[in-house]
Amino acid sequence: ENGFFRIVRGVDASLIESRSGLSVVKPLTPKSCPTTKCANGAVTLKDCTCRCDNGLTGKTCSLCSLTCLNGGVRDGACSKCTCPLGFFGTRCEGGFKVLPLASCVGDTTSLSISYAFSGTAPPPTQTSLVGFYSLDETAPLKSLVSASVCSKYTKYDARVKGGLCPSSGTLKLSPPATPGQYKIVLAPWSPVNEFGMQGYSALKDSNVIGVYTVLPSGCSAASKKVAIATNNPQSILNDALAAAKIVQSTQLAAMKARLDLVKPLTTTLQAEQPASLTITGLDTQKPLIWLGLLQQICFRIPASVNVNPKQLVLYVGDGTSGTYYPNALGSGSGQLSADYQGCTPFTVSSGVPVGAYTIKLEEVNSGNSFASVSFDAGKAAVMFSTMTPQSGAILLTAKWSVDATHATLTDTVKILNVQGTVVYWFYTSCRCQNSPGSAPVPEGTFTFKLLKLNSVPGGYTVKLCPSGGDLVAAVGSDWIPWAQLGW
Repeated sequence: ENGFFRIVRGVDASLIESRSGLSVVKPLTPKSCPTTKCANGAVTLKDCTCRCDNGLTGKTCSLCSLTCLNGGVRDGACSKCTCPLGFFGTRCEGGFKVLPLASCVGDTTSLSISYAFSGTAPPPTQTSLVGFYSLDETAPLKSLVSASVCSKYTKYDARVKGGLCPSSGTLKLSPPATPGQYKIVLAPWSPVNEFGMQGYSALKDSNVIGVYTVLPSGCSAASKKVAIATNNPQSILNDALAAAKIVQSTQLAAMKARLDLVKPLTTTLQAEQPASLTITGLDTQKPLIWLGLLQQICFRIPASVNVNPKQLVLYVGDGTSGTYYPNALGSGSGQLSADYQGCTPFTVSSGVPVGAYTIKLEEVNSGNSFASVSFDAGKAAVMFSTMTPQSGAILLTAKWSVDATHATLTDTVKILNVQGTVVYWFYTSCRCQNSPGSAPVPEGTFTFKLLKLNSVPGGYTVKLCPSGGDLVAAVGSDWIPWAQLGW
């Protein structure tokens, strides 16, 4: 429709929708547009007009309409604003102004912080703090001096203004009495989440609203003026952007130099590279594949010796024994592409024992091997074993197992909602979130509670991540639909 695909809502994993699924309409593109040339990568529609992206405008999308406020700087692609310290939002339309930015020890003038928020920059939550911190401090409650952004609200109440401070206001702070440079940081209050937790999170660089200098007692007006100019948010932003531009230029120059250096060899290397077999994402230092999970393997054979048909075969150990599994690689067990190179998905069957294996790339007729890749195979499983809905919460029991050879102290079970957000997690070695236990726990169960408050409609699933990383070793086959919770 209008030259684009149309997607209609359909059944999803949480069983919320039940309409017509996915409908694709073949795109219609104009054959020629002699008088219109769209700029900046804009799409030419079938009527020869231009569809502008980001903040671009004009007949050919050659003009930029994005305006950054409060000293924000627009990027070259007209796609975003970079804001000075203290300002937020897509156009830097809201934030804090700090005056002055320097003082001498003994000065009686207090620091004035005014704020105004609008548009995509909402006010901070009630009971949020602004405070002075040492430059390397990350703990929100270790300020040298602090004040509430909106002292009128002494306690967070979501029923009043949605839990937010007024859109504008002013607060006062007395600077530290010790000479030095400090950062002024907004510490937002986080209301209660689905785990029943609330409070202040670790300080973020993105929440620094100013840099302040305390000079020794009796400092001169000239030295104070220099400190104020140094701490000016606009100057800090301009210096940072200039430094980033220099770094980018240096990196591009170094990249070009490397490409120019190898350019004479490129043609030869591409024409006849040696045979290879690689598994995407495999750690070459500790090659480990989890049974039952989808992987990708890529092959290459010198074009001059390419033969067909060819296939992948799973051998036990390093393959010298000749013992192999003929159909243990899922879709990867079939014949490969006739091309001399390519990639294909595969899954090492969860039915094979844990241990060492080698996949070989072979010619089907002769059995000749071109390349191989070896790895260790581990096995893991995770699931919800029990579910008990309550009026304001749900009790879940997660059950896991990992083969003893590959179990670690930091193996982690993660519970995710329909948006893919981790809503709860724990170390299997201690069934806790603090410090891992003293020994791995290859299998076990743990019961925990998820609160209804602030939960996302859709349901929950469970994953097992070895060593606490992002790699997934097992995914629960069951899904807890929202409808079963009775909420």
